[in-house]
Amino acid sequence: MIVGTKFQGDSTRIAKIQHEAYGEALRIIIDFATNKHRKAEQVVDVRTELSDLRDELDSFDHRTLQWLHDCMAAAFRMEYCLNADFLIYKIPDPHIPEETVALWLEFLRKELEKVFAEYWQLPRLILTAALYPNPDKKGMAAEDEIYELTQFLYPEMEMNHTEGEKGTVNLYQSKTIGCDCIKPEQSQTNSQFDHELLLDGMTLAGAYFESGVHDFGDYAAAMINDLGTDIKPYLLSFWEGIRAWEDFDTQEMTSVENSKRMYEKLLLEHEHGLSTQMVANIRKERQNYEREEVMHNQSLHKEILETWRQDSPQMTARLKKQNLLDDLAFVVQERMWQAMDEYQAIGMPRSDAKEQAYKDHLMLEPEKLSY
Repeated sequence: MIVGTKFQGDSTRIAKIQHEAYGEALRIIIDFATNKHRKAEQVVDVRTELSDLRDELDSFDHRTLQWLHDCMAAAFRMEYCLNADFLIYKIPDPHIPEETVALWLEFLRKELEKVFAEYWQLPRLILTAALYPNPDKKGMAAEDEIYELTQFLYPEMEMNHTEGEKGTVNLYQSKTIGCDCIKPEQSQTNSQFDHELLLDGMTLAGAYFESGVHDFGDYAAAMINDLGTDIKPYLLSFWEGIRAWEDFDTQEMTSVENSKRMYEKLLLEHEHGLSTQMVANIRKERQNYEREEVMHNQSLHKEILETWRQDSPQMTARLKKQNLLDDLAFVVQERMWQAMDEYQAIGMPRSDAKEQAYKDHLMLEPEKLSY
């Protein structure tokens, strides 16, 4: 930590006290990043090189995280020095150093929770900067991103990062930098998607859920807006991973069936179409309906196909390529009749139930064409 003034009225006395707790504060930052990264990793069931390095971490060059630490430390001093109602109760100033350290570390934990919830990529950036130190280009790029983020988060703080403090922090020899590392089980994936972006996606999905986004459509739209269309094939696995996570109250989440239906529609807008497994599931679903000898409406079947051809040509082309066009038209109609019965069973008038079931299942809205 560099002791200096960051704003008018800053206290070097408090900064020196924070300097003595520098190691413990870094441990908290690393622990927060590790816990977020590991939680996302366990849900997605992906393990990367960064995961292995993370679990073997026993020391790192503290300067990789100094910018972030020093800005958060200055933010604490600004609250401490300028806000008489800091942390809800009035501060008797001066505290003894131990009390000031306790207040600072309590502030740091709350600040990390707030920042991590908004900037879902930060846990990975922190670990990358610590685990791939200069001159590794991967770590340097992560440091640059952290630096830009701190400038955005704390514009009133002057950045004075220098080479003034040398050496590494040892996580095991220092009592205050102890790291309780338990390695999760090794797992592998055949996905060709960027593993670290996959973990970012799971972290962001969890952040959206914890912020109150419990509708699959809202969640998917937000995720695609943040991460791009390449995240589409992974949205349902993230979502159902959250549902299975015991720490979350998932009662208000979109149901499993409705989430799956909305996910299928999203995938049909993706350039690769439905996954092989989903293609097999749809074909099996049609076979099940036929074994039950359902009274399939052939006129409506033709209407669905014609509407798709006219209004959703890209989706239609993908379904034809996967030899699934007729099967899916069959399946969505049967799902629609089932949904209509369910709506009526809960008291919805027949005309309203039919209209809602059409809207939910037949995918008749014109697609947005991309050129």
